[in-house]
Amino acid sequence: MAIKNPKKQFNFRVSFPWDPTLPVFSVQEFKLPDVEVTPDEHGQGNVIVKTAGIVNVTTATLSRIMPGGSTDGTDNTAISRFFWNWLNEAQNMMTGGGFQELVYKHDVLVHELAQDGVTVINTVILIGAWVTKINGKTYKRAESGNLIEEVELSVDYVTIV
Repeated sequence: MAIKNPKKQFNFRVSFPWDPTLPVFSVQEFKLPDVEVTPDEHGQGNVIVKTAGIVNVTTATLSRIMPGGSTDGTDNTAISRFFWNWLNEAQNMMTGGGFQELVYKHDVLVHELAQDGVTVINTVILIGAWVTKINGKTYKRAESGNLIEEVELSVDYVTIV
């Protein structure tokens, strides 16, 4: 007998609550960061005791960013600019500096949805996120494939509510 799992890979929504002007868009794939607690070993008599050490949170990755509104490409351009502007807040290549952490670090919400595609089961909050990498696009005259956009986010903390 098959087990019915209410958490499907394809049912999720990503939101950036600090920018209400951002056009609606969807992400084909979102890789949450891995969280690892490194154990520290301490000697206590002739026994080694392990305690929790440093927490390491890897990067989150958004893949294949698609506009959800217009079909003329204006939303796609606005979404691309959103991520480029966010990257430049952290470290602007032209000016050689960036803003303070208060300005460029934001929370990102990833909502896991039920099978109806509306009801939120869990919300993962990426705290202190900022853009660390935007992949370079490859343009080809001989092919008509879609351009795959990927954005990597550095994350300070991850929590589930």
